[in-house]
Amino acid sequence: MSTDWIQQYDRALAEAAAQMATWDSIALSEYVQRDRIESWTDFERFVREHRTPNVFFRGQGDARWSLRPSLERLTSFPIGTPDEAVKKGAAAELIQDAFYAEFELSREFKRRAHHYLTHLPDEGEQIEWLALMQHHGVPTRLLDWTLSPYVAAYFAVYEADPRQDATVWAVDAGLLQQTAARVLGLPAAPKSAVGRHREYFYLHRSEFERHFIDNPKVAVLPLQPYHMNERLTVQQGVFLCPANIVLSFENNLRALVAQADGSICLYRADIPGSVRHEFLYELNRMNINHATLFPGLDGFAAALRYAFKSAYEQSVEGLARDRRGDDASVPKR
Repeated sequence: MSTDWIQQYDRALAEAAAQMATWDSIALSEYVQRDRIESWTDFERFVREHRTPNVFFRGQGDARWSLRPSLERLTSFPIGTPDEAVKKGAAAELIQDAFYAEFELSREFKRRAHHYLTHLPDEGEQIEWLALMQHHGVPTRLLDWTLSPYVAAYFAVYEADPRQDATVWAVDAGLLQQTAARVLGLPAAPKSAVGRHREYFYLHRSEFERHFIDNPKVAVLPLQPYHMNERLTVQQGVFLCPANIVLSFENNLRALVAQADGSICLYRADIPGSVRHEFLYELNRMNINHATLFPGLDGFAAALRYAFKSAYEQSVEGLARDRRGDDASVPKR
């Protein structure tokens, strides 16, 4: 990655401002179909309606959360639209943080990773480096998704607040890929070949830097590293990657929806906290838990912790129900 991140930022901001008119009037919520889930049976219906080879899923523990990669959450910016940055002097400085943070985090990780790992990507394999950083908890522009709706459901409910809804998102990554390839000037790929660009960027290693860093457009592209680590494999992990990190992930997505003339739609299943234990029980029967999704002793230990916590919570809830039953004969006023 070039050290001249300020010029890269300037080009990204200029491109965002130039393209803003094409998507600024679009509300992403208009292209989101919400489904209220009241039981495991409801969720299985949702899965049947949306489970195709091209659909990516993502679980989030709070339905109020937006779609934000860890790099975006770390820097708190980018702000909503580039014209706001022009109007707000201080904010215009802060908006650069995503570019600067990505540059600094990548540089330091590449400098020191050899102390801990023996097999590292080559210098120009940007997607491989980003995936490796994401795997070890370094904030990146990548947003985690999965090919499995059930893995997404686990990540939605396993630590969710029982007083809040959790959410499983779904999107047709084939449509995203077709539209993003056109916007970014990448080789066309059929809708059925989601993931083809992992080979493209692996074989043409300078292209990711050209399309996502040096001269970024405004789009979101489905990506997967060429080399899959064990955790990514068992979780059936994939990524959605925003091209222009001057803007938020959702604004990159809004731009792509506009370019697709409305053919791209997102779906979300909102899961109330009241059915959380039912979901965890059904998922565990499918062998989906922390021990299987995070191979190793740490994953097994976490599985024990969450299993005990779930059993304890259900015991407390049962006692509370019994007490309410004892008082059922007393009219409530």
